[in-house]
Amino acid sequence: MTELNTIDAAAIATSVVEMARDGRFGDMEQLFGAPLRAVVSAETMRVAWATEIASRGPVTTIGEPALTQGENGLIRVRVNVFCERGALTVGMTMDGQGSLQGLALLPPEGAPSWTPPAYANPRKFEEQEVMVGPDELPVPGTLSLPHGHGKRPGVVLLPPMGPLDRDETSGPNKPLKDLAWGLASRGVAVLRFDMVTYAHSQQVATRRDFTMTDEYIPYALAAIHLLQQQPTVDPAQVFILGHSMGAKSLRVSQLPNRPLRVW
Repeated sequence: MTELNTIDAAAIATSVVEMARDGRFGDMEQLFGAPLRAVVSAETMRVAWATEIASRGPVTTIGEPALTQGENGLIRVRVNVFCERGALTVGMTMDGQGSLQGLALLPPEGAPSWTPPAYANPRKFEEQEVMVGPDELPVPGTLSLPHGHGKRPGVVLLPPMGPLDRDETSGPNKPLKDLAWGLASRGVAVLRFDMVTYAHSQQVATRRDFTMTDEYIPYALAAIHLLQQQPTVDPAQVFILGHSMGAKSLRVSQLPNRPLRVW
């Protein structure tokens, strides 16, 4: 398959899950390749794992790793993890030397589907698919535009660090989609987009100099400009709403002069 054989890849994947189960996130971080290390830390994984385990209970069984060949010689691995009150899947990508290039906690197959929150009214807005970011690695996004006339405020949503989709999907939960639909129902235009580490995980994995700045800044700025160009959006009332590292990633020196506000 690659320089790393399937038996070794499976063993590494199992050990990663065992490290998470045992709370050895520092040891796990030692397996991170440079691109992953630039966007995910031991503490990031500790918090994410604790959040998942809090609702599912302690790990009872670790399933057999399922391996597939990815692009650029990378190996994709999924490991099902069974807990006292549910299950989750640990997804990872590793290179031929066994270094992790991607790592995510995923919902198990057959998980409940997302349902719109009670405060959202999809009849009050429409959604358009857009592309956001630099030409070499653009990412897909969704623009939620309220119905009606006149200029309205706009919001760019930024998720936490790591390979997350535009909705920040975690099992049946989609908190950024909840926010987008709720705001659009109240007359606010919203733009959310997939993280580049999600949309282009293989390409990012080959960039040894990839940083958190590369993950956020070009896409946030492109999203701001795209919102400001919408005929129904007031360019003087464009905001950024970030969650976790999404709220910390934008330094004021890297943002354009007003009109722009950061929450």
